Amino acid sequence: MKTKKRNKQDLIIEATQGQFDTEGVCWTDRAFSHPERTIRVATSFSGIGAPEMALKRLGLKSKIVFACDIGERYLKYSYKQLAAFTQGLDAEKKKRFAEHLYEQNKAHIETLRAGQAKKGASVKPFTLEEVMHNLYKEVTDHKVVLELVKECLDMLTEGMTQAERETYIDRLYDQKGNNYIKDAFFANHTIDESSWHTDIRFMDATKYKGQVDLYVGGSPCQSYSRSGKRLGLEDTRGTLFYEFAKRIKECEPKVFIYENVKDMLSAGSGEMSGLEAALEVFSGLGYHLYWRVLNSKEYGIPQNRERVWVVGFKEEYTFRFPNHIPLTSSWREYLDKWDRVDLPYTRDLTGLESLRLMGFDDFTIPASLQALDEKQRDVMLCAFAGNSMVVECLMALFRQMDITQYGAAVEDTIRTYETGNRMDDSLLEQLSVRELSELIAKASSLLSRKLKGDMQEEIAQPAARITEKSQSETTGASISILEDKGQTTDAATECEEMKSETEPCGEDGFPFLEHLFSDTPATAPEVLKVRMLDPMDLSGKPAAELIKVGATKLSKSAHADSQWDRVYSLDGICPCLTKTGRVKILVTNGMGIA
Repeated sequence: MKTKKRNKQDLIIEATQGQFDTEGVCWTDRAFSHPERTIRVATSFSGIGAPEMALKRLGLKSKIVFACDIGERYLKYSYKQLAAFTQGLDAEKKKRFAEHLYEQNKAHIETLRAGQAKKGASVKPFTLEEVMHNLYKEVTDHKVVLELVKECLDMLTEGMTQAERETYIDRLYDQKGNNYIKDAFFANHTIDESSWHTDIRFMDATKYKGQVDLYVGGSPCQSYSRSGKRLGLEDTRGTLFYEFAKRIKECEPKVFIYENVKDMLSAGSGEMSGLEAALEVFSGLGYHLYWRVLNSKEYGIPQNRERVWVVGFKEEYTFRFPNHIPLTSSWREYLDKWDRVDLPYTRDLTGLESLRLMGFDDFTIPASLQALDEKQRDVMLCAFAGNSMVVECLMALFRQMDITQYGAAVEDTIRTYETGNRMDDSLLEQLSVRELSELIAKASSLLSRKLKGDMQEEIAQPAARITEKSQSETTGASISILEDKGQTTDAATECEEMKSETEPCGEDGFPFLEHLFSDTPATAPEVLKVRMLDPMDLSGKPAAELIKVGATKLSKSAHADSQWDRVYSLDGICPCLTKTGRVKILVTNGMGIA
């Protein structure tokens, strides 16, 4: 009897599926081996900084090496606008420009037109000829909007330096309006502007090589999610994990974590699933891989959120995923209070409630979002939450692998100076008094060496000129005069002054660290904060009174809720939060529940 031949992807999936740690110490009881170390973290996301929040909640020190968006804000333009980009291109490049637009937008446009055809509209197939005609002859379709894809942007930025390319791309995004994701990230985490990258496709992480302990990220889930069109690898968003993999190759983190929807495991007959493709790429980078589907309700958060998690280790490491723990909280404990006493009462889950259900119990809403009206702000916050990772899942992974064993010691902090990279205040402020003292001592020695090295040539030059001038003058002259830049100076005094400048410390200590000890408080803008609230008080209510929660899906044919993930209990679990799906809650006396 012939057996079906297993392909390479099947073997990768089987070999890298990690096991749960059912026999070892529970992750909740694990202690960190080096809690004094600083975790140098990089992140690629469309959410709002879940790994940074997880490290903060664990009480660990962290420094953001770089952060970048993964293309949630698309550069979409009309045909007329796209044609304007090509004005400086020759005929051949214009043709290639149109071909790239056609190929990379084809799946989306054809899906859109198929939907229109179902409604009875008369539509024609999307063709390259149509794109060429609308770009370079006459715009006949004023409604179509296409994404300015990477291949086209590569043509437009050809010949630019890396810095010039990123500046060009950033300006295009800026023209699209506020980057609320960036605003939210900067409002909640300490990061330099130079460490932020607007689009993962146009950054180069090579300069961060050797500086990243942990790299966490994902790619847009809509290509695989049941709530999306499920175009998979045909969708440009579905292939953004290749960009994540490129950044891994460039910066070589000690550990990386990748997350996406469970449906990444799905594939049509004879097709490669998104997870298979991702694992094949990751394994080619030389990392030891483990993957597993984790559900947030099994790690302490009352939300039914299943996600694929891939963990990669640079050095060989036997890893088991953190085991499940009992759920002790109810999703209703994450809700705002309200004054309504009439039952039944129904409403959408708010943005702040969504953030709490993702583990963001300390979140600052930036000024740009505060300027929006309440409904717009709520939609944006819900999208942030739906796009993010569950903080509790990351906390479990960090404890299970003992993330501090990969952290940076004080010596690594000093090396930041030695390699010419800037060390920001956030890292220094996290050091203890003992660590700061050690840092200052080592920085003093380093500064002395650097200054002496830099000044050696400058000191040697006047000394040589003194000797030369002394030999040319009458023997016995006690003082030689050195003329330099029109000024007459005692050469011996000049040498002594230059030498004294190499001393790193005077009465004022270390000038380059003065900002650490400033007593001037920073002026913080007025902000809104997420805070955990007391649970709703249902005491004294009838025993049959329940809270019902479900994901709302609006029917296209009727203005009514047509689909619910039904949960009915006082200890209810919230359905999965997504970017676009709204969660509706209902407080009722139990009557009329099917």
